[in-house]
Amino acid sequence: MNVELTRFRVKKGKSERVDEWLRFLNDNIKDVLVKKCMLKPY
Repeated sequence: MNVELTRFRVKKGKSERVDEWLRFLNDNIKDVLVKKCMLKPY
């Protein structure tokens, strides 16, 4: 498995949305990793 991390700036007023998305990914980490492994690279 290849995992890539990218740093990015969060626009003003959008940090709550980012926190929500990261919380969703962390809460569903098993599903996220399984689906990532199932994707075919193009």
